[in-house]
Amino acid sequence: MKMTNLVSGSLFALMAAVPALADCPGGSLPTQLQVSNWSASSPVGSSRVAADDGIIVTEHRVATGNDVLIFRPSASGWALDRSIFLASTDGPFAVSGDIIAVSSQVTTNGTATGTLKIFKRDSVTGEWSNTSTVSAPGVVTSVVAGPSTLVAVWSSFITPLFTAAYTVRPDGTLQNRSGPTDPSPDAGNDGFGISMSLDGDMLAVGAFADNEAGQYVGAAYIYRRVSNAWMLVQKIMPDAATASPGFGISVALNGGHLAVGSVHASRVIGDVSSVSFANGFVNVYEWNGTSFVLNAHLTHPRLPSSTPAAFGTSVAIRGTRVLVGAYQDRYSGLDSGAGYVFDFDGSTWRSTGAIALPSSAGAWLGSSVAFAGTSAVAVAPFHDQGHLAAAVFDACSLPDPTSSTPQCLPGIGGLMSYLLRWFQSDPWADFDQNGTVTVADLMAFLTAWFAGC
Repeated sequence: MKMTNLVSGSLFALMAAVPALADCPGGSLPTQLQVSNWSASSPVGSSRVAADDGIIVTEHRVATGNDVLIFRPSASGWALDRSIFLASTDGPFAVSGDIIAVSSQVTTNGTATGTLKIFKRDSVTGEWSNTSTVSAPGVVTSVVAGPSTLVAVWSSFITPLFTAAYTVRPDGTLQNRSGPTDPSPDAGNDGFGISMSLDGDMLAVGAFADNEAGQYVGAAYIYRRVSNAWMLVQKIMPDAATASPGFGISVALNGGHLAVGSVHASRVIGDVSSVSFANGFVNVYEWNGTSFVLNAHLTHPRLPSSTPAAFGTSVAIRGTRVLVGAYQDRYSGLDSGAGYVFDFDGSTWRSTGAIALPSSAGAWLGSSVAFAGTSAVAVAPFHDQGHLAAAVFDACSLPDPTSSTPQCLPGIGGLMSYLLRWFQSDPWADFDQNGTVTVADLMAFLTAWFAGC
C-alpha cells in the first residue's frame, strides 16, 4: 500500500480561511468552491506541508531533485515567493518566521544518514541561504522550529536513534542544547518522535507504538524547556474505552491546547506491509497550569470508526480551532481524502467545516495539515488534475461535514463518486434521507444528475 511518507504524483495544497460558522451568510456552509491555481512546468509532489504566520512551505519534485516552495500572501492571495533547489528533500521540514529546516536522507550500503539543513531569509534581499547543516545516522523522522529553537529526531522506523535540540542564533547557525529523552521502558521500539509540535517553551512528542496502555496503543509526551534543557512534564495515554494502536501518530500544540491523533491501526504497526488505517480520533487537552487534562474526544463527523478513512493521521491546532486530516476519506471518491474543522464554542467542540476536492479519487487530501495564520492548509500528494500546486477556498463555501446529504456533483467524476459510495452503502449516499441506502436513492440521484444537478 502507499504510505504517507511517499512522494508521488501531484501536490494539491489547500489554503482555506475558515471563519466561525456564524460568520458565514445565513449561518450555513454552501458547497461551491473558489479555486486559485499556480501552474508549473512539471508535476508537483509532496505529502508534507509546514506553515507559520504569513508563510507556507512545501515541495516541488523535478527530474534532478526537489524545489522547496515558499508561498507568501499577496494582494491576490497566496503566491509563490521563492523556490530553493536541493538534490533531495524527501524528509520532513519546519518553518518559523525567516528560518526553514529541511531534511533529506542518503542510504549507503544499507545504512541511512539523515541530514538537516537550515535556511535563513535575508530581510533586505528576501533571498534564502543555507546557514547550518547537521547529519546523523538514521532518517529524520520529525522536526519542529520556533523563533529561536529547533528540535529534531532521527529514527529507524519505530526505533528512535538520536534526538537533538538547538538554539538558532540570529545569523541562522545552531548552538547545541540538551534534547528531550524517551523515558519509556519501551524506549527504542515505541515510535518516539513520529510527530512533534512546539509552542514557546512547551514541546509535544508522539510515540505511536508505546506499549504501556496496551500493545502499540501509543502515547504523547509533554516537555518544558528549563534552562535550555527539555524536562519531561507529563505522559499522556488514551483511556481504555478508546485505546487502539496508533495514539500519537500526530500531535499539535498551541495556546494551551493540545491535540493528539490516533489512527486505529488495524494490525501490528511493526509490520508495515500489513498496516491498515481505519477511522481514528483526536483527543483535545487543555493546560490547567500543571498538566494537560482531556477536554474533548473528536471523531469523524460522518463515518463510523470501522470505516478506513484514516481520520487523525494528521492534525493542526490554532487557538480553539482544530483541523484533522483523513487522507483515506471517501468524500469525493475512494481515497480522495478530506480535512475536517472543529471549533470550541466556549463549552463544547463541534464540527464546523470540511476541506474536500470534487471528483478526486486517490488524491489523499489531508496527508499533512497545518495552519498559516487564519488559513487552514492541507496537501493531496496524489492529486493528478493538471499541475496545480495551490488552491484557495472561500471558507463560507466549504461543505458542512455534519450533513449526510450527498452533493450532486455534475460530470462523470460526480457520477462515479456517488456510484462508489452507493455500492459501498455509505450513509452519505442516502439521497432521500430515509435512513437506508437503496435503489430509490440511486434513481433519485440519477434524476438530479441527468438534470445537471
